[in-house]
Amino acid sequence: MQHALLFFAFALSSCQSGLFSSKKPDEPQAKFKYDCESDREFMTTYEYLRRNEHFGLSPLDMQAVALRVADGCTDAAAAFVDITEMLLKAQIDGPTSIKTARDIASKGKVTSEAFIGVFRGAYAKDIFDLSSGDSLRLAKRFSVEYTGDTNLISNDFKELSNFCRSEMGSGLSRVQCAKVIERILIAGEESRKPVGKTFVEAFTFLTNQKETNLTAQDALSIAEQISAASPKALDNFKNAYEYALDKSGLNLSRKEAILLATSVALKTRQPNPEHQPKI
Repeated sequence: MQHALLFFAFALSSCQSGLFSSKKPDEPQAKFKYDCESDREFMTTYEYLRRNEHFGLSPLDMQAVALRVADGCTDAAAAFVDITEMLLKAQIDGPTSIKTARDIASKGKVTSEAFIGVFRGAYAKDIFDLSSGDSLRLAKRFSVEYTGDTNLISNDFKELSNFCRSEMGSGLSRVQCAKVIERILIAGEESRKPVGKTFVEAFTFLTNQKETNLTAQDALSIAEQISAASPKALDNFKNAYEYALDKSGLNLSRKEAILLATSVALKTRQPNPEHQPKI
């Protein structure tokens, strides 16, 4: 009986640890896709270019563009057309529009969606109202030029854009807020983690009159640092801040507690020893 109980306990712990689990470990992403609709993408792109004679492309030029777009796999042609039309409406010249759309669409759906989302938000009059040139630079920076997780860009950009349009972000001009967003998104490039939600929550906490009660400008700097460190950094800041204020803890002033909590929060991000060169 005792042996049976011991075996049962071992089996239970083994299942919990995954030894007998039927769940397979995460499989690596396949190196290639084998089902791209390359014929459709090529023909759709070529026909679009041929219908628009004002682009002034030769048949060989149109073939070259269509072949490049087909690198983006299924739905790349639709992305190419959408991006080209969007840029033309923003008064960007034809050659630049076609070249940009070709390069973006050839990178696939995720990159195309990120480019379109950022450009529309940057250029829209009711959001940032940036120039077409600045909007194009931002959209390229956070799509085809981005080395982080492009899947996160659209949600992060939307989250941060909503902040800029809200009452919380009313103290910043649209141009200033666009620059803040750019810095925050760049900070998330290396971590490959979402940063938008953390920034908004940190700013909200830091400006709350019942909490730290900082001015918008002071809160902005700390919120940027916290969101750049890690999504977990905000929880670490809150816990350290509460401990620093508590009479049974450090019993610090509010200003001292904020400085200490910020230092603690920034330590959330640390070098991974497994990736350090061995001596």
